Amino acid sequence: MRRVAIVTPYHGEPLAWIAKANASVRMQTHPTTHILVGDGKPEPAIDRWDAQHIVMPAGHRDWGHTPRAIGALSAAAQGFDAIGFLDADNWLYPDHVATLLALQERDGLEVASSLRVMHHVDGRLLHRCQLVDGIETFDTNCLMMFPPAYSCFAVFALVPTSVRYIADRWVSIWLKRRGRKIGCTFKATVAYRVRYRHFYETSTMPIPTEHIVDLKIPHPRELRDWWLALPAEERERQLRIMGAS
Repeated sequence: MRRVAIVTPYHGEPLAWIAKANASVRMQTHPTTHILVGDGKPEPAIDRWDAQHIVMPAGHRDWGHTPRAIGALSAAAQGFDAIGFLDADNWLYPDHVATLLALQERDGLEVASSLRVMHHVDGRLLHRCQLVDGIETFDTNCLMMFPPAYSCFAVFALVPTSVRYIADRWVSIWLKRRGRKIGCTFKATVAYRVRYRHFYETSTMPIPTEHIVDLKIPHPRELRDWWLALPAEERERQLRIMGAS
């Protein structure tokens, strides 16, 4: 049986949310190891859970991408056959891992992806996500990497700091530039707890008063304009840092 790990960075999320994430990993139909990485705010209770617990001495303030990279590299060093990701405020449906493994085995993939379902902060179902299609646009929670793609893990921590909040977009570009074989189950097996205000502004549900942030994700055109506005030598430097040059 293939050994699978799911990596979850956390930094100050409610312990009940982290516990729900952990329970969803333990309840996978394919046995899965959970690796939690405390990004400067460790929860001692996690030491007693059925999980591996890595504690970072200081927070990185980069949307969990550096602890995510560290946890994934640890899993790779331990010899796991497949490595996926889960944010501390989200959870997985029970067949998430099994369906990704089945797709990878059928199609010989190096990266497998699922889709996601949006949930209210309190856990109620909102709607199926229209932004992530699993082919052109990925969400980190939906990805599972296999050994040929493990070299991408460091990229999460090497993306330019000012745009690291969308590091998954950069990682997907990095993977595609290297010709990694990517496929999608087209099955929504990730429950994504929506914490961004603008999602609620287009919904009939009232905007939550807690655990909400006002981050505005720029249109891809804005990201492209930002990148092209950088001096050529700076773009080349950033590409070298990420190993994309």
